[in-house]
Amino acid sequence: MATLFLWADLSRSHSMHIFRLIHSQYFLLSAFTLLLLTSGRAQDASTAPLTLSEAIQRVAMHNPELAAQRFKTDAASARIDQASIKPIPTLDFNMENFVGSGAYQGIDSLEATMKASQRIERGGKKEKRVAVAEQQMLITDHETAVRRTELLARASEAFVAALIAQQHVAFAESTYELANKTKAATNLRVQSGAESSAESARARARVAAANVAKMQSRSQQRAALTKLFAVWGEVPSATTSLAGAIALPSLLPDETVLRSKLADHPRLLLQQSVIASERANLDLQHARNTSDLTVSGGVRFHREGSDAAFVAGISMPLPSRNLNRGNIRAARANVSQAEGTVRTIEVDLRLKFDTVWQELQSAHVAAQSLRQDALPALIEVLELMKSAYETGQSPFIEVLTAQQQIAELQHDILEHESVYVTALVRLDALTQSTFPLTQSLLHSR
Repeated sequence: MATLFLWADLSRSHSMHIFRLIHSQYFLLSAFTLLLLTSGRAQDASTAPLTLSEAIQRVAMHNPELAAQRFKTDAASARIDQASIKPIPTLDFNMENFVGSGAYQGIDSLEATMKASQRIERGGKKEKRVAVAEQQMLITDHETAVRRTELLARASEAFVAALIAQQHVAFAESTYELANKTKAATNLRVQSGAESSAESARARARVAAANVAKMQSRSQQRAALTKLFAVWGEVPSATTSLAGAIALPSLLPDETVLRSKLADHPRLLLQQSVIASERANLDLQHARNTSDLTVSGGVRFHREGSDAAFVAGISMPLPSRNLNRGNIRAARANVSQAEGTVRTIEVDLRLKFDTVWQELQSAHVAAQSLRQDALPALIEVLELMKSAYETGQSPFIEVLTAQQQIAELQHDILEHESVYVTALVRLDALTQSTFPLTQSLLHSR
């Protein structure tokens, strides 16, 4: 993105003017470096920049999917209420011995029976049925937690991408300003006869290229903001900006502490709920192996109601080969499958952690090395080139080349820092769903 400025030796009448331009360009680069480390673009004072913490809160409160998930919780609660209901009684009304033949002609021999029946559950079916429904509700809660973590990670990555895009806009605007200064200085040389008009044309081309890069960076920033706001179902305004600065710490987070937090990952907690639910279902299937009793009682009317008598009864299924064995076997298989899935999830989480940790380490080493070693070296080169130019030992193009190298290095540092922060977001998603490491990093300055 950095613009290459083409200069040559200047006539003595213009040397002091151009040397002031050198200093202004160098100070502009320094100011740009400070800009990247603080707040990015100049912001509209009337619009407070959005922080990562605020973005996370908006997702938790306004994301349409999470809002819809609450209805699943209501449905699970309703199923608990339904599971606690006892079997309802039944009322039977029977008529016999009427409209027949012989002695049963007409209704003289009519017998009518009204009887109420109640099924009595045995084996603790109700309690075990409620336990299954309660475990299903816990599964729903953990599914919501898993999805919330995924959406917060998506929002955090989108926030980081938009913040990086915002800093790329600042970089492109600085490059455009430098290109304009180079164009002005080149025109002075052309007017003095030190350069041909072709150099002026090249300078104009570089300004045009820098302007295109600036417009593209703004377009990419807008797209990144739109993607971020879409996570909670809104659209960014024209003045939307983000707060935060990417400033890598000198040390990496404690790997051992972070790795130990994988055991509390929402996916594992969800699977533990699935196991508990399958075990509760197995208990329920065992309980269904116990036969229920049905008791009944009522009144029987004889001969057109002139006589009446109480009736009572009890019924119970006879033992047979159908002891719910198939459902019990299926429930046992589901328990084993759920327990085996835990191992699969643990392996997957460890693999993701290892991959992200390697990305984090690599980006940290690269960014720190470039910032602590390469950048001071190039700044030293720039100072030497300035001194050599002042004494006439080096052409001005060497000064501009050193400036370009610094700008390109700053761009490379930003790219490595971007990789680091993105990896940190994913590390937070694996270990702490509140994203404390990412929030701490972006608020470190």
